[in-house]
Amino acid sequence: MYNPKKRASREGKLPEGLKAFRKEQAQPKQPTVSYYPTKGVMLRAMTKAPNPTGEGGGIRGKVKGWSKASRRRMRNALLTHSTGTEYITVGASFTIPGPVMETRDAQQLFKAWCYRCRDLVLAAIWRVELQPRGQLHWHAIVHVPRASLRWRDGFGDCNGAERPEQDSVWGDKSGKVHGSAEAVKRWEEWAAACKVSRSWEHVLTARGAESFSPAYENKRGMQITHVSSRMAIPGADRHAANCKVGNGENGKWLRYLQDHSTKAKQEQIAENVGRHWGIIGRKHFTIDESAGSDELTEQQYDRFLRAMQRWSTPTIHDKRSVFGTRKGWRTKRGKMGASVWFSDTETVKRMVQWAMSFEDKPRRKMFTADLQARHRAAQCVTMPHSE
Repeated sequence: MYNPKKRASREGKLPEGLKAFRKEQAQPKQPTVSYYPTKGVMLRAMTKAPNPTGEGGGIRGKVKGWSKASRRRMRNALLTHSTGTEYITVGASFTIPGPVMETRDAQQLFKAWCYRCRDLVLAAIWRVELQPRGQLHWHAIVHVPRASLRWRDGFGDCNGAERPEQDSVWGDKSGKVHGSAEAVKRWEEWAAACKVSRSWEHVLTARGAESFSPAYENKRGMQITHVSSRMAIPGADRHAANCKVGNGENGKWLRYLQDHSTKAKQEQIAENVGRHWGIIGRKHFTIDESAGSDELTEQQYDRFLRAMQRWSTPTIHDKRSVFGTRKGWRTKRGKMGASVWFSDTETVKRMVQWAMSFEDKPRRKMFTADLQARHRAAQCVTMPHSE
């Protein structure tokens, strides 16, 4: 099958952004800290991450779980992929109301939503999780083009978003919205959230009528045996889609999308469901270059990494502790290879400057291989052979 990306790679015609990203990913001569404003930082240590099992290459097998390599690729995509100011960022969570749907049917439903995004010219980075009841549900960061919004998109309800005052804006026959700049901006954010919410409600409605055997009982004790669609289940309009608008690329949404370290999140990782994350509308994204980087010595990087790991250690509520809280397990990321941290770049810069303010201490000279062999031979006591 013809693959234009592979052919472009062979011919050396990769996009400039991808060329710069691959060059930046190369093994550095010194530990470096690269900054991506409003998103986070990328740390690259001198030691390359090992691969003792020899994984990778060959024929691709069945996706069984969420591997470390897949999580690393998702963090890199969240850090480096952006859409620009002509898009509105919406943080969305999609749930299937009603009884638990089979995994294959749920995957087909989400695939229909991906096609719906293509029709609506939306771009998104998504991740699948498993609810405690055993149902698949999805989290996504969706980017909506401002030029695609029309006056009709602002009508209706959207769970999670705040409705603006409709009196401050108005629309003409072509669907274009008029009003003050601040009022139009608030309306665009509301319309974008409504558009994403309705896209998920559309695929649930298009699935058609369903019958439940045994009858589905909701939280109010109502027995439901047949509905015209999943959206007809009482409460589905409030729980099927949850969309929030804000500075979604800054910290909270990105950390939540890639979070997998806690015990609760480990239980939400689905098994044997195929891909755990993906990109929709890749052509709408651009690969960002870092806004700058700092090179550190090995001792400075070790000092900075200890402070970074301590700063990123979560606080856990524990009644046995004196003050009711305690520090959790410290992360070990950053010691080898490249690692992504969704943190405030200005705070990280101050930590780097603090680490670089110290002078390196002379380290003790290590024995060479010959000296180590002689040292072991001198300490070895040879026993005489018995006749």
